[in-house]
Amino acid sequence: MRFLDRFSVAGKLALSTGCLLVLLVGLGGFAVWQLAHVYGQTESIMGVRLPGVRDSLRMAEAASRLRVREYRFISSSPDELESVVGKMQQSVQTFEEARGDYAAAIADAHERELYESMLADWKRYGELRDPMIAAMRAGRTDEARQLLAVEGLKRFDKLGASIKELSGYNTRMAEADTAAARKVYESGRAWVAGMCVLALAVSVGLSLRVSRSITRPLNYAVGVTEAVACGDLTREVRAAGRDEVAQLMRALGAMVVRLREVVGEVRGGVESVSTASAQIATGNLDLSQRTEEQASNLQQTAASMEQLTATVKHNADTARQAAALATQASGAATSGGEVVGQVVATMDEISASSKKIADIIGVIDGIAFQTNILALNAAVEAARAGEQGRGFAVVAGEVRSLAQRSANAAKEIKNLIGHSVEKVDGGARLVAQAGEAMAGIVQQVRKVTDLVGEISHANLEQTSGIEQIGHAVQQLDQVTQQNAALVEESAAAAENMKRQAERLAEVVSVFQVGRPAALAA
Repeated sequence: MRFLDRFSVAGKLALSTGCLLVLLVGLGGFAVWQLAHVYGQTESIMGVRLPGVRDSLRMAEAASRLRVREYRFISSSPDELESVVGKMQQSVQTFEEARGDYAAAIADAHERELYESMLADWKRYGELRDPMIAAMRAGRTDEARQLLAVEGLKRFDKLGASIKELSGYNTRMAEADTAAARKVYESGRAWVAGMCVLALAVSVGLSLRVSRSITRPLNYAVGVTEAVACGDLTREVRAAGRDEVAQLMRALGAMVVRLREVVGEVRGGVESVSTASAQIATGNLDLSQRTEEQASNLQQTAASMEQLTATVKHNADTARQAAALATQASGAATSGGEVVGQVVATMDEISASSKKIADIIGVIDGIAFQTNILALNAAVEAARAGEQGRGFAVVAGEVRSLAQRSANAAKEIKNLIGHSVEKVDGGARLVAQAGEAMAGIVQQVRKVTDLVGEISHANLEQTSGIEQIGHAVQQLDQVTQQNAALVEESAAAAENMKRQAERLAEVVSVFQVGRPAALAA
């Protein structure tokens, strides 16, 4: 029990649960270990021994079928020999497949020796097959029958015995594995049952010890609490241990000591309350006079605050009118800025159109130049033609003259358009400068509007603050008048306090605060 006193309640419960869990984990681990042994034996039976028996039976069946087909071979007609030889090869192939499966699952050295012996017998038996087939194909039937019936019979019997030995060995090993698994199961069952009984005994014993270490101090704490409820403050509680119950007992003991001190202090304080109540009555008279003077001063302050409120409201109205005018000016400036922006955009469009016209005039000038060259070429060709091309030369000359006049006119138009573009660009720059100036004006007007708005907002806040101060002064006036009434009530309350102190002294006298009796939990 002393050992458990060093643990908390949670620690005791954790210790009890932990021991049980350790036993359960040990039990589970042992059961898993036993199951692993049983599984290993079962895996050996299912994965090694039974396939060995199955493959040995397949080899025995294939060998027997081969033997039957060999007898059929020596009794077949020449036309049937090759067909029977093919079936014999199928039997040999079946035997080889079964032998390969068996060889892949050999588990120990002794089984390997038995397998090698069987393989040697199979090879010796197969050595007679080719001479027998050759004798039958050559027509030596008696020789083939002699090989099959005499030497072949001896070797076949030896092969059958080897296969039977393999099958018997796997059967015996499967039975041994089954017996081992049964033994492991029986021993595991006994161990698990014993561990279950041990776990039950340990858990029950530890649970009883833990419950006693918790309930016994709690019962004692209940007794102490009942004594305190009856007014007995003379008990001194002592507790051993570090768990929550011991902490509760120490806290209960501290509570009893503190309650004993409080009751003693209350008894001493009752007399102080009686004396203080008389002093409170005297102080209330002085407070009543000062409260009346304060009420008169607050009334004068309230009148001054009303005048200040009217002045601030007038300033706020003036600021709102200025803000409205500034807003209108800002709107007008903004509209002017937008118009200037539109003029700038229109000038840009005119400039772009003029540039396009200049480009078109350039194209016309190029066409006139090419026409002039073509007319010159036509005149040269007409000169070469002599009298026959004279009329064509006159036309070419007129065309050339027309092309030159078109080129000159295009150059003049191009020069005029160039001057127009330069003037439009200059006007656009001036309009852009005007737009920037308007934007600056709009920005300054907006700043003025914002400043006037801030002034108006500040006036509104001042008006609101002054009104709140006026309300507060009025409330202070009301509170002061109420305080005057409360002073009178306080005098009555002081007398009542004196009577309550006397009653409290009677109530506290119920508690026993003499020399404490020492008790240990």
